[in-house]
Amino acid sequence: NTLKIADEVDLKFEKSYLLPAFPLPEGHSDENDYLEYLALEGAKGRYSDPLPPEVQERFDYEMGSGGGTRLQHSCRLLLHFSLLAAEV
Repeated sequence: NTLKIADEVDLKFEKSYLLPAFPLPEGHSDENDYLEYLALEGAKGRYSDPLPPEVQERFDYEMGSGGGTRLQHSCRLLLHFSLLAAEV
């Protein structure tokens, strides 16, 4: 009975992501640019400026394999949550 009903129903699910839109700070052209800026500032604070060659190499690799806009947006979302939590 279940298979018969399933065969008679035409149901399709569309994959969509409902994430809030955050405005980009002035001077940043897109989310990738802003994420790279934030990551580089964090790396400089953690290691030094300029970054040691092995750290710079890893940074470049990680930024090059970003995974597209959804990942960048998710990272920004997590950043906003972290900043809000730090204020509380």
